[in-house]
Amino acid sequence: MQGNEVFMKKIQNLEHTYSHIRRTRGDGNCFFRAFIFSYLENLLNTLDKAECSRILTCVQSWRKKLIDVGFQELVFEDAMELLLQQVNGILHGNIGQEALEGAFQDDMISNTLVFLMRLITSAEVQRREDHFLPFILGMYDEPPASVSAFTQRYVVS
Repeated sequence: MQGNEVFMKKIQNLEHTYSHIRRTRGDGNCFFRAFIFSYLENLLNTLDKAECSRILTCVQSWRKKLIDVGFQELVFEDAMELLLQQVNGILHGNIGQEALEGAFQDDMISNTLVFLMRLITSAEVQRREDHFLPFILGMYDEPPASVSAFTQRYVVS
């Protein structure tokens, strides 16, 4: 990006705003991977037991929501259990920074958590179709046939 003054200025502004950068795989799942890692890392750093309990309840509540939009429990139960294990490990002091980073360097764990985040995103878009439909329709000259078709093509896959 050398030669792009606007881009370079933005990078310099970031350097003055933040003291560290954490790189993530640029594989199309970077948002989901960065989000869930950052969230778990924040739980680890704050050791907020109330927030850990809240997220455990929230994740468990997604079981019914995922089923309600048509996902079979067999598809997501292992991913959900893995996330619950991570949060419980943080809550009970069994997971530290090194273990958390190691988990996200493990393709199976990292990709499984990304998969769950994609399913939850898809379910939320479908559950709140009236809210998201104008955004989806406005993105395309030939919009997808339905919100479900959109999430199947662009969110879950």
